[in-house]
Amino acid sequence: MSFKAVRGQDHVARIFQTVIGKGRLAHAYIFLGPQGIGKRLFAKELAKALVCSRARRAGGPQQAMLGAPKAEDASPPADACDECRTCKMVEANNHPDVSLVAREAKREKFVKIDRIRELQDAISLKPVEGGYKVFVVDEAERMNEEAANCFLKTLEEPPPRSLLILLATTLESLPATIISRCQVVRFLPLSAALVAELLQQRLNVPPDQAQCLATLGGGSLGVALRLAEEEAYARRNALLDRIARLQLEDNFEMAAELTPPKPKSDEGQEAARARLKQDLSFLLLYYRDVLMRKMGADSVFLFNRDKADALAAHADRLSGQRIHDILDAILTTGEYVDMNASISLALENMVTRIGASQSAG
Repeated sequence: MSFKAVRGQDHVARIFQTVIGKGRLAHAYIFLGPQGIGKRLFAKELAKALVCSRARRAGGPQQAMLGAPKAEDASPPADACDECRTCKMVEANNHPDVSLVAREAKREKFVKIDRIRELQDAISLKPVEGGYKVFVVDEAERMNEEAANCFLKTLEEPPPRSLLILLATTLESLPATIISRCQVVRFLPLSAALVAELLQQRLNVPPDQAQCLATLGGGSLGVALRLAEEEAYARRNALLDRIARLQLEDNFEMAAELTPPKPKSDEGQEAARARLKQDLSFLLLYYRDVLMRKMGADSVFLFNRDKADALAAHADRLSGQRIHDILDAILTTGEYVDMNASISLALENMVTRIGASQSAG
């Protein structure tokens, strides 16, 4: 792969092809944007471009940044060749000069100071291959205070021929002192059409299903891929069909259907909670679409375009106030889930409110 392989982020590719070509690469960047839109992949492709042995031998832009003279008439593109030994090592995640710092998602809530200290030890050494050393910190906003302060020291005195890349979904949790020492590069959500295309290519997802998952993914290929692998499309269809048939007297039955089984471990509890929150998201987006349809919005603004008939039926039957009541019930339930309140009680209350609103019309 190369920069062109990171779909939907052409503006970022142009930025780095320019700065590499002119030898003006900064020492630290924050790649900012939602999860699953190509930030980590682009960081890997950028690392390839900086350590590519073919480009260095040609005396191209990469060599110019290292202060070496450029070979006569040599003007290779500011990109990786994808064929040399170093490019293949980066692709296989075993290049000695390219490292990813990340938390263990199932065991750690934060990027801890020990991982940043390991980065500091490694970055202080000279590049093994004679080019750049590239360090990528994933989910940088999850660095705890100790880790962030430790990382700041490296930013204040960066070693020569080193590049630090922070991947983050938000700047709010990053200290201003870190942000001020980095250049922020914003990655854009992907178009639903592109996500649907990639779902069909990678997982052979049927077109209609791919379009739905792409829309629900909110511009994130990573989210859409996870939804496809979890068979969320079928689960969402069953949930929306069930809610359409909801009667006030069967509210406890449906609440029980939504309540996740008691997990046997902390990891299982997190997975069950995430699944429930996804179900609540399906309901929230559905009734949001009902409200949009009630207001006369065009189908292009709807998440659940494949449920046009059900949306129209609900929009005709429910008043605007009733739809708002339902949305409030779903949002309140999501807050209770986040607060570790009684899930079964919260779901019973939500389904009862939805049933009462739909019965009242």
